[in-house]
Amino acid sequence: MKMLLTSAFAAAAFLSAAPAAAAVIQGDFRTESDLPSMGAGAKVYQNLGATLGAGFELDADNFVSNPSDWGGGVVFADWDASTNILTLSSQDMWDFQTFNFTVSNILFNSAQAIGGITLIDGALTDIGLVPTFGFTNNSLSISYTAHSDVFNFTGNSARFQVALTGLAGGVPEPTTWAMLIIGFGAVGVAARRSRSHAATMAA
Repeated sequence: MKMLLTSAFAAAAFLSAAPAAAAVIQGDFRTESDLPSMGAGAKVYQNLGATLGAGFELDADNFVSNPSDWGGGVVFADWDASTNILTLSSQDMWDFQTFNFTVSNILFNSAQAIGGITLIDGALTDIGLVPTFGFTNNSLSISYTAHSDVFNFTGNSARFQVALTGLAGGVPEPTTWAMLIIGFGAVGVAARRSRSHAATMAA
């Protein structure tokens, strides 16, 4: 009987402590390529509510506007939900002064938040530009800026690791709730049998 009680409590404790696999499931993807000192506005691609899955979340189909009639400046984006590796792939080698990539309104499959972003490898631009990063709980940005001249896109890709972190007070997954209920049910059954056995022995 003690073994049953101990097992039930251990299972409940383990399941309540074991986090569900965290993953990003959706977000608003956007790129802006610009020559601010030479034109009227950025070349913009955007995909609102993009669901992560096979293929690019942002590509040539997501064109929004090009008020300055810039050539080039096309960068595809692919977020691998299983590894949280984000790949940006430039599709040309045109020159620009700024490039900004953002993912906002990010949705997760559990109580998670963006915890950071780092460059893994690759080069999206030339002249040794180092990207700057920004993030909030549910958004991130990657920016390249040529401070004194222009940069060229490389026609190659760069990969970035996005870190996720847990949020305090998250709601347990449905499977966790189910196993907790089963665990507590087993505890109740064991306690009832124990009382029944004690009553029989007393009689």
